[in-house]
Amino acid sequence: MTRSFSYDRLGRLTGQQVLENDLPLFSSGFVYDRAGNLTLREDSLWGDDR
Repeated sequence: MTRSFSYDRLGRLTGQQVLENDLPLFSSGFVYDRAGNLTLREDSLWGDDR
């Protein structure tokens, strides 16, 4: 099982993905406003939170 993370140029977490045998199990994404507040969490299993 492998977990990878992605970050924006300000070092904020923008995504993660979990793979097993190179097949995606789970992924999530994070969106921030200009002030740095988390405004959206996208989840491949549970949908989006705003």
